[in-house]
Amino acid sequence: ASGLDEKAKVAALEDLFEAGGATVKAAEGDVLVEGVIGRVVEGDITEEDVVAAQTAWANAIMSISKVYLDKEDFVTAAGYCAGELYGYGHTDVLFKPTKATAHPFRATGEEAMSYFVGAENFPGSEQFKGEDAGFAINGGKGWSNVVFSNHNIDLNGNTAIAMGSYDF
Repeated sequence: ASGLDEKAKVAALEDLFEAGGATVKAAEGDVLVEGVIGRVVEGDITEEDVVAAQTAWANAIMSISKVYLDKEDFVTAAGYCAGELYGYGHTDVLFKPTKATAHPFRATGEEAMSYFVGAENFPGSEQFKGEDAGFAINGGKGWSNVVFSNHNIDLNGNTAIAMGSYDF
Protein backbone atom coordinates (compact mmCIF):
# COMPACT_ATOMS: atom_id res chain seq x y z
CA ALA A 1 0.00 0.00 0.00
CA SER A 2 3.02 2.27 -0.09
CA GLY A 3 2.78 5.29 -2.40
CA LEU A 4 -0.99 5.53 -1.85
CA ASP A 5 -2.83 8.46 -0.34
CA GLU A 6 -4.50 7.93 3.06
CA LYS A 7 -7.94 7.14 1.59
CA ALA A 8 -6.45 4.53 -0.76
CA LYS A 9 -4.49 2.99 2.15
CA VAL A 10 -7.69 2.67 4.17
CA ALA A 11 -9.45 1.01 1.23
CA ALA A 12 -6.52 -1.37 0.73
CA LEU A 13 -6.47 -2.30 4.41
CA GLU A 14 -10.24 -2.85 4.39
CA ASP A 15 -9.91 -5.25 1.46
CA LEU A 16 -6.87 -6.93 3.01
CA PHE A 17 -8.35 -7.71 6.38
CA GLU A 18 -11.88 -8.46 5.23
CA ALA A 19 -10.35 -11.03 2.85
CA GLY A 20 -8.63 -12.59 5.86
CA GLY A 21 -11.80 -12.72 7.93
CA ALA A 22 -11.25 -9.60 10.04
CA THR A 23 -13.49 -6.56 10.03
CA VAL A 24 -12.13 -3.11 9.32
CA LYS A 25 -13.69 0.18 10.40
CA ALA A 26 -12.03 3.38 9.29
CA ALA A 27 -12.52 6.71 11.00
CA GLU A 28 -11.17 10.08 9.93
CA GLY A 29 -7.41 9.89 10.45
CA ASP A 30 -7.12 6.36 11.79
CA VAL A 31 -7.69 2.75 10.90
CA LEU A 32 -9.11 0.14 13.24
CA VAL A 33 -8.78 -3.50 12.30
CA GLU A 34 -11.10 -5.51 14.51
CA GLY A 35 -9.77 -8.94 15.24
CA VAL A 36 -6.17 -7.93 14.54
CA ILE A 37 -5.63 -4.77 16.51
CA GLY A 38 -3.70 -5.11 19.75
CA ARG A 39 -5.95 -4.76 22.77
CA VAL A 40 -5.16 -2.07 25.35
CA VAL A 41 -5.65 -3.39 28.87
CA GLU A 42 -6.23 -1.09 31.80
CA GLY A 43 -5.88 -2.63 35.23
CA ASP A 44 -5.42 -6.32 35.81
CA ILE A 45 -5.21 -8.66 32.83
CA THR A 46 -8.11 -11.11 32.59
CA GLU A 47 -8.43 -14.48 30.91
CA GLU A 48 -10.60 -12.73 28.32
CA ASP A 49 -7.69 -10.35 27.58
CA VAL A 50 -5.31 -13.28 27.03
CA VAL A 51 -7.75 -15.07 24.71
CA ALA A 52 -8.34 -11.79 22.81
CA ALA A 53 -4.57 -11.41 22.26
CA GLN A 54 -4.30 -14.99 21.03
CA THR A 55 -7.27 -14.48 18.69
CA ALA A 56 -5.77 -11.26 17.31
CA TRP A 57 -2.48 -13.05 16.63
CA ALA A 58 -4.26 -15.97 14.91
CA ASN A 59 -6.30 -13.56 12.77
CA ALA A 60 -3.12 -11.71 11.80
CA ILE A 61 -1.37 -14.90 10.65
CA MET A 62 -4.39 -16.01 8.62
CA SER A 63 -4.81 -12.54 7.08
CA ILE A 64 -1.14 -12.26 6.09
CA SER A 65 -1.28 -15.73 4.52
CA LYS A 66 -4.42 -14.87 2.57
CA VAL A 67 -2.85 -11.68 1.23
CA TYR A 68 0.29 -13.63 0.25
CA LEU A 69 -1.69 -16.35 -1.53
CA ASP A 70 -3.71 -13.66 -3.34
CA LYS A 71 -0.35 -12.25 -4.56
CA GLU A 72 -0.97 -8.91 -2.82
CA ASP A 73 1.38 -6.81 -0.63
CA PHE A 74 1.79 -9.24 2.26
CA VAL A 75 4.91 -7.46 3.56
CA THR A 76 2.86 -4.32 4.25
CA ALA A 77 0.13 -6.47 5.81
CA ALA A 78 2.69 -8.18 8.06
CA GLY A 79 4.21 -4.83 9.04
CA TYR A 80 0.81 -3.50 10.02
CA CYS A 81 -0.04 -6.60 12.06
CA ALA A 82 3.36 -6.71 13.77
CA GLY A 83 3.02 -3.03 14.63
CA GLU A 84 -0.32 -3.73 16.31
CA LEU A 85 0.60 -6.93 18.13
CA TYR A 86 4.22 -6.46 19.24
CA GLY A 87 5.81 -3.68 21.28
CA TYR A 88 8.77 -2.83 19.03
CA GLY A 89 9.56 0.86 19.34
CA HIS A 90 7.62 1.14 22.60
CA THR A 91 9.41 -1.28 24.93
CA ASP A 92 11.93 -4.12 24.89
CA VAL A 93 10.49 -7.13 23.10
CA LEU A 94 11.59 -10.60 24.16
CA PHE A 95 10.95 -12.51 20.93
CA LYS A 96 12.34 -15.98 20.27
CA PRO A 97 11.02 -17.13 16.88
CA THR A 98 9.75 -20.70 16.96
CA LYS A 99 11.78 -21.96 14.00
CA ALA A 100 14.91 -19.77 14.33
CA THR A 101 18.11 -21.50 15.43
CA ALA A 102 21.11 -19.65 13.95
CA HIS A 103 19.70 -16.29 15.09
CA PRO A 104 17.35 -17.33 17.92
CA PHE A 105 16.41 -13.87 19.25
CA ARG A 106 14.99 -10.86 17.41
CA ALA A 107 15.44 -7.60 19.30
CA THR A 108 14.28 -5.25 16.54
CA GLY A 109 11.16 -4.96 14.43
CA GLU A 110 13.26 -5.36 11.27
CA GLU A 111 14.70 -8.66 12.52
CA ALA A 112 11.21 -9.89 13.40
CA MET A 113 9.87 -8.89 9.97
CA SER A 114 12.51 -11.03 8.29
CA TYR A 115 11.22 -13.99 10.25
CA PHE A 116 7.55 -13.21 9.56
CA VAL A 117 7.78 -12.60 5.79
CA GLY A 118 11.04 -14.31 4.84
CA ALA A 119 14.52 -12.88 4.42
CA GLU A 120 14.15 -12.97 0.63
CA ASN A 121 11.17 -10.61 0.90
CA PHE A 122 12.53 -8.07 3.38
CA PRO A 123 15.43 -5.77 2.43
CA GLY A 124 18.39 -5.76 4.81
CA SER A 125 17.81 -9.34 5.97
CA GLU A 126 20.78 -10.96 4.27
CA GLN A 127 22.10 -12.41 7.55
CA PHE A 128 18.86 -14.40 7.94
CA LYS A 129 18.78 -15.95 4.44
CA GLY A 130 18.47 -19.71 4.61
CA GLU A 131 16.83 -19.50 8.04
CA ASP A 132 13.86 -17.15 7.58
CA ALA A 133 11.41 -18.65 5.09
CA GLY A 134 8.47 -16.55 6.28
CA PHE A 135 6.64 -17.97 9.28
CA ALA A 136 3.51 -15.87 8.65
CA ILE A 137 3.25 -17.27 5.12
CA ASN A 138 4.34 -20.82 6.06
CA GLY A 139 7.37 -20.69 3.80
CA GLY A 140 5.14 -19.88 0.81
CA LYS A 141 2.31 -22.36 1.50
CA GLY A 142 0.20 -20.07 3.70
CA TRP A 143 -1.88 -20.93 6.74
CA SER A 144 -5.66 -21.38 6.64
CA ASN A 145 -6.35 -21.68 10.36
CA VAL A 146 -4.70 -21.13 13.74
CA VAL A 147 -6.21 -22.61 16.92
CA PHE A 148 -4.93 -21.97 20.44
CA SER A 149 -5.51 -24.63 23.12
CA ASN A 150 -4.72 -23.31 26.57
CA HIS A 151 -3.70 -25.80 29.24
CA ASN A 152 -3.68 -23.02 31.83
CA ILE A 153 -3.60 -19.23 32.06
CA ASP A 154 -1.79 -17.75 35.04
CA LEU A 155 -3.00 -14.22 35.81
CA ASN A 156 -0.66 -11.97 37.83
CA GLY A 157 -2.09 -8.46 37.93
CA ASN A 158 -0.69 -6.59 34.92
CA THR A 159 1.02 -9.69 33.49
CA ALA A 160 -0.22 -13.11 32.45
CA ILE A 161 1.34 -16.35 31.23
CA ALA A 162 -0.48 -18.83 29.03
CA MET A 163 0.73 -22.43 28.65
CA GLY A 164 -0.66 -24.54 25.88
CA SER A 165 -0.27 -25.07 22.17
CA TYR A 166 -1.35 -23.59 18.90
CA ASP A 167 -2.11 -25.69 15.87
CA PHE A 168 -2.18 -24.70 12.22
